[in-house]
Amino acid sequence: MGRAFSTMKSKYIYHLRLGLGLALLCWLFIGILEVEAENEIKHELFIKKIPTLQINFSNPYESVPTSEEDSYSKRRDEHGDWLPNTKELGDYLQYCKYKYGVTDDVQALARAKCKNYELSQ
Repeated sequence: MGRAFSTMKSKYIYHLRLGLGLALLCWLFIGILEVEAENEIKHELFIKKIPTLQINFSNPYESVPTSEEDSYSKRRDEHGDWLPNTKELGDYLQYCKYKYGVTDDVQALARAKCKNYELSQ
């Protein structure tokens, strides 16, 4: 009986390690994009190009403006593109880094590359 219990215990530990390893790989390489619509939040999965422990990301360009955000229509550049504030731009560049692998230090260049990747899809 002792040998059978030992074999069963080692199989359990093997499966536990395998499951934890797969869960860690999923955590590192799968991200969740939260897109805010008018009355709901949609979640989209994507494969990360660079592993990170962060799992939730936001893309303010895909989100629909809410009625309480009056300044949304005022923040446009010369091409009519929406200009995110500092936090939104940081979130967007972080999302682009992990989804597309864009790691430029210059924010304007990184933003342009991210928009090109999104337009090509």
